[in-house]
Amino acid sequence: MTTIYLVRHAQPDYSDVHADPENAPLTQQGREDSKKMASFLHHEPIDVIVSSPYLRAKETIRPLAELLNLPILLEEDFRERKIGCWVEDFNGYCKRQWEDFSYALPEGESLQQVQQRVVQALEALLQKYEGKTIAVAGHGTAISLLLNYFDPSFGMDDFMRIKSWMPWVVQLTFNKTEYLGKKEVFWIER
Repeated sequence: MTTIYLVRHAQPDYSDVHADPENAPLTQQGREDSKKMASFLHHEPIDVIVSSPYLRAKETIRPLAELLNLPILLEEDFRERKIGCWVEDFNGYCKRQWEDFSYALPEGESLQQVQQRVVQALEALLQKYEGKTIAVAGHGTAISLLLNYFDPSFGMDDFMRIKSWMPWVVQLTFNKTEYLGKKEVFWIER
């Protein structure tokens, strides 16, 4: 049995709208919430910690890595979707993407593209660390698309439900690469 804890990042600081969103740090509240998440998860038998390369994901998982004395392995394919440009009506944009997985703005990614890369990254982890417990730090859209792939009933309404949950942790279980189920185990709603 392989267990995956998908960890959505804590509250990011987007106060500098001109800054690169990949490098948005956590707010002070986000750092405190990350410590709460780490305290919750550190009793689990986690063998491996993997993170999106984005700063907010790395900062979220760092307290857990420090408690467990484990390195953080970076995986580019767990990054958040690339939107392509600033979107004023973000909810409308999300709704359109969830209704049409092939829709993308110029220089952006479709949900289909994001789902394909995050599923491939997860399947690689399942093969490499079979029988282990893995914590994966990522992002709301990327994690939602993983959940949608394994459970198609997880859709737009669920994505909107968890939009303000940062951090949010979902436990997935697998027998080799066979998906067995999911359970939401931790969240802080902001």
